[in-house]
Amino acid sequence: MLKNYLFSQDSTLASPGPSSGQSAVVQTAMYVRADGSGNWYFSTQTNAFTERAWQYAAGFIFVYSNDKTLAHGYIKTGPPDGSGTIDAFAVGGKDSWIAEHWPELFSQRCYFYVSDAVLGLIGTGQNDLPNTNNIATDNGFSGLTLLPARLVNGGAAYALSVSGGPPTDWVEEVGASGSSGQGTFTGGTGSTSTGDDDDDDDDDGGGGGSDDGS
Repeated sequence: MLKNYLFSQDSTLASPGPSSGQSAVVQTAMYVRADGSGNWYFSTQTNAFTERAWQYAAGFIFVYSNDKTLAHGYIKTGPPDGSGTIDAFAVGGKDSWIAEHWPELFSQRCYFYVSDAVLGLIGTGQNDLPNTNNIATDNGFSGLTLLPARLVNGGAAYALSVSGGPPTDWVEEVGASGSSGQGTFTGGTGSTSTGDDDDDDDDDGGGGGSDDGS
């Protein structure tokens, strides 16, 4: 029965987290959606509280892993696509691992992750982003397995609705009619699991550390 259900979760995280005693550099709203056929989608919108050159990392991993040491998810790092203090992106794809382990993934939710770096702040430790593997190690895993991904609607990033799910042209954009095997979401009855909002840069249940680029 769970094959017929959609999974969705969202959260808004700030980095550095309030426990660090520092003012937030970035705040990111993130949204994950997946289904029992292996389709997945991840969208973000990030606001920076600085006009200096900045970059960030944002991603998610599934809480469940059949390997116990390798996390499965997606993370993007780097500068914003344009100038200013707002950036957004959306990616998606299809992975047989999701379909094979759908009941466990559906019930155990996701961890979210945000990190930041402000370029040129000498002596602050914020010149470099941490290794992307931190999204795994901060949540008890030793490594990260990236889901196969393709950008979705990248040319209109600022128009994305972070909590609204994939755009209507999702099928065409991820190549459902091509050789990739990706397709539309199949769930029809719907099931939503909303993450507890917090201001740390790892979502509840994660490592709870402050990955602010130090």
